[in-house]
Amino acid sequence: MKSFRLGMTVIAALLLTLAVRANQGDSARYKKEAVVHGYVRDAKTGKPLAGVTVSALSGKSILKSGATDAAGYFQIRQLPAGNMSIIFDKKGYRFIRKDAVKLKTGEMLQLDVRTQQDLLPEDYEHAGIRLLEGMF
Repeated sequence: MKSFRLGMTVIAALLLTLAVRANQGDSARYKKEAVVHGYVRDAKTGKPLAGVTVSALSGKSILKSGATDAAGYFQIRQLPAGNMSIIFDKKGYRFIRKDAVKLKTGEMLQLDVRTQQDLLPEDYEHAGIRLLEGMF
């Protein structure tokens, strides 16, 4: 009976060791990525804005994009360390661009913004946009 208990104890210890090592691998992977998260709110009312497109750019290339939820919250994961721009865009609101955002490996940067409603009517379309759309 003692040998059975000893055998079960050894098996349990091995399984626990394997589980801890597997978990360490996942946490090491997440420590290598950077995350940008935060809230987008209306500047006048303070209410959260849902459906805001949030994108991380390096130069002119989009690295990752996401959108705010009903609470105005966004999270962009798996970003590389380095300098980038974060843009916020929603129809009817002013476009916001945060330049020179520096992320470090493993960093979780909170970036909260407030944006104002655009003064232009919603059906306004810039001539340059119409020109670009006609090219594609």
